[in-house]
Amino acid sequence: MGRVIELVNLDGLTFADLEISARTVFGEARGEPFLGQIAVAHVLINRWQAQRMPRSHTLAATALRYKQFSAWNEGDPSREKMLAATLDDPRFIQALAAVMVALRDRLSAGTDPTEGSLHYHTSAVRPNWSVGHTPIAIIGAHQFFNDIA
Repeated sequence: MGRVIELVNLDGLTFADLEISARTVFGEARGEPFLGQIAVAHVLINRWQAQRMPRSHTLAATALRYKQFSAWNEGDPSREKMLAATLDDPRFIQALAAVMVALRDRLSAGTDPTEGSLHYHTSAVRPNWSVGHTPIAIIGAHQFFNDIA
């Protein structure tokens, strides 16, 4: 991932935070419309900000937390593509842009299309944690939930 570079005016975020967040969005939602990618980025940011951990807990650490985002799981079919993505791939650039839009929304009290959701899944699956809950939004092929304890 290279040397970590502090970025100004982004609440102490680093290059690693942005890169890993973009890889997460790429791995989780590269086939989704841009709004769907922004929504996935919002969930990542919402989880990061909801953590009751020391300030040293980073956006990157939130993305990489065990079994939080399936694209990072060993054996996930998206993992290899996600790790190989470069800025030569327009889909990776779009994923990075989605993260930047979500961060801008968060830092400027903009709109979160997930209404603070901490959870989502594709419409192709129905995990046990979602049973009995109603998605707050369906964007592309993802359902977003903000009522999961």
